[in-house]
Amino acid sequence: MKELIIKKEKNTAATKAEFIADLDILFDELKNSYGGYEHFGEERFLLAKENVLRQIENGYSFENAVSVLREEFTSFIYDGHFKVDGIPLHHRDRICPKTFDYAVKVWETEGIPVFDIKKFYYDTEEEKLQLEKFAKSGADYKNCPYLLFDLRMNNGGSDAYLWEFLVGLTGEEPEPPMDFLQKNSDTFVALLKEEYGEEIVEQGIETYNSAGKMVSAGQKIYVLIDRYVSSSGESAIANLKAIEGTVVLGENSGGCYFCGNCMNIYLPNTGLCIYYGTGRILYNGTQNIDELGGFAPDIYGEFEVADVVAMIKRATI
Repeated sequence: MKELIIKKEKNTAATKAEFIADLDILFDELKNSYGGYEHFGEERFLLAKENVLRQIENGYSFENAVSVLREEFTSFIYDGHFKVDGIPLHHRDRICPKTFDYAVKVWETEGIPVFDIKKFYYDTEEEKLQLEKFAKSGADYKNCPYLLFDLRMNNGGSDAYLWEFLVGLTGEEPEPPMDFLQKNSDTFVALLKEEYGEEIVEQGIETYNSAGKMVSAGQKIYVLIDRYVSSSGESAIANLKAIEGTVVLGENSGGCYFCGNCMNIYLPNTGLCIYYGTGRILYNGTQNIDELGGFAPDIYGEFEVADVVAMIKRATI
């Protein structure tokens, strides 16, 4: 389905027949490649399609049809990544209000290393170097009794950087408890081939299930989070929570963890863009973190780096 990944202009003049034709394509493609399809259930998707068709038959305009489709999906899809026409189904108030001109800053305060990580992607060559340097530095902190990660306002990117850091720090791969599924559909494989110039995965469904394993790093790790932490920022929370001695402080994260490895598809007649993940993670084997409202901290409250440092100092007196 290579045609679906080709960006198109939205056709607001699409007829009812064209919109209905695109609905058939959309729901077939969701079954084919949406990671959360089976979790929410085929019956619920088929009912949603029937509801949209019924309302279109009662009176059609392109704008209303898109609104009806979005409302139907919102009623049962609890997925922070899922977007219809560029609008998330949930957590619209959790879009990060700030942008940052750095990815990672590392410094020490009171002898405690602080990793201020605002994104796991890069917009500049300098940010790329920051992430790569951070990823390779884990072993440098093996003997530090305390580490502090400030993930506030981190809206994601790639899981690889923190994962590599933690392997260097602990000597073991992080293993959070999860039930993982990845749909390498023909559409997703075509998208990866467009991006990388070769087929880097084979079509099919990958699964992985782990009860999780706690890794001992012999140190105390503190993690600051807020409601703007999402996607790979939340994967970072999951990986850090798999290390003994980790304490998470702040407020619930954004709830954008359930589905990853996302892609845009563009429907052929309307040009309508739908964005969703091809992978699916159930934390602890059963939990849709997005539906639960994000990862909960161990300690709720408003904290700054200085507050955590003071907490550590009090505990060591």
